[in-house]
Amino acid sequence: MKRLILFFLLAFSHTFIIGAEENVYSNKGWSFSFSGGADYLIPANDELKGMLGSSFFPSWDVRAGYGINPADAGSYAIDYNFPTIGFGIGYSNLHALKYTGTSHLNNILDIYSFVERDIVKTRKFSFGYEIQFGLGLSNNKYDPCNNPLNEIINSKVTFDIGGSPFLKWRPVSQFELSANLRFKHHSFGKLTYPNSGINEVVASVSAKYYLESPYEGKAPAITENDFEKGFKFEILAGGGVNRCVEEWDVYNKMEPDPGRKVSTINAFPKYFLSFISTWRYARKFSSGLGLDLFCSSKDWITSLKDCETVLIGPDAVNNHKYSPFSCGISAIQNFHYRNFAIWGCVGIYLFNRVGASQSPRHSYQRIGIKYSFPKISDLTLSMCCKTHFFSQAEMMEFGIGFKI
Repeated sequence: MKRLILFFLLAFSHTFIIGAEENVYSNKGWSFSFSGGADYLIPANDELKGMLGSSFFPSWDVRAGYGINPADAGSYAIDYNFPTIGFGIGYSNLHALKYTGTSHLNNILDIYSFVERDIVKTRKFSFGYEIQFGLGLSNNKYDPCNNPLNEIINSKVTFDIGGSPFLKWRPVSQFELSANLRFKHHSFGKLTYPNSGINEVVASVSAKYYLESPYEGKAPAITENDFEKGFKFEILAGGGVNRCVEEWDVYNKMEPDPGRKVSTINAFPKYFLSFISTWRYARKFSSGLGLDLFCSSKDWITSLKDCETVLIGPDAVNNHKYSPFSCGISAIQNFHYRNFAIWGCVGIYLFNRVGASQSPRHSYQRIGIKYSFPKISDLTLSMCCKTHFFSQAEMMEFGIGFKI
């Protein structure tokens, strides 16, 4: 049933966009908006459940957006139905939550970029979705003595990502009201630890003012030949910071004296090398396969083995292999906008022998962004988050690549 609904939504979206090639009613130029919302904090673990006496808190956002004028639009803007891009500042009042003890979370100031895209649009109403990505700032961190349950945030900076469907109503040409249901995630991708992150659902309403009246007329035809169909081959290499979570269990969870508990754990380098083949079949999309090689540091392997000796005993440790190398094969999907791309993959390990706790991970996922420099030998810069079980972040990967 879900697949059938998704099929009809995509088909209707495609039909509408094709129909819009003849006549377009679209935003253009700068706009400014203010929104307020009721946020629900989703308890991700027992520590957060133990902190909270309530789960609702308020939030506010101020935004500036720029709607691409259909009269000046390029082929990518036409493909994406003339999106609005911009930046925003958000404030989440986590102090409004009720806490059961001395542990607490601090308010978060978000600074982010966003993209809005209409799927269905008339003169009065529109329905679509938005994606946002940015940084969150907070001065409250984990402390084993003063804030022992706050294993949620242990850094002053977090990565924030969110997305939402929206429904808009425009009573007059330059004023708009909208309702959003947004999902947001704050975390730092294991760059610090503990940092299990915050998940929240936001129901918000907003008011927006456009400096210009909407564009109404015919959309330009796509005449740019700005991409090449066919296979693309790429080598992507890089690394990031990996943490041995078992250190936390040994030197924090099992330590009875709060004064001797560690407030963070060691960071170890980890490297990757990916061989990627994709088929560019449309201006917006390409799909393919990747062969991924991963290499952990020797110190990380030593720390993992030492900690598992404490946690499960030397006899159990001797029954497992501890190899710094692993490899897998992955299915890749790219969403292109000129030289920028959002990409993700789902992979299966072909070899992964990393102790008792790591070896059961049979699959991995990566989601991130890429930017290519065609004038510099098709150089590519990449950043992504590698996870397991679609929820447990392993590391933030930073890479550089080139096409062959």
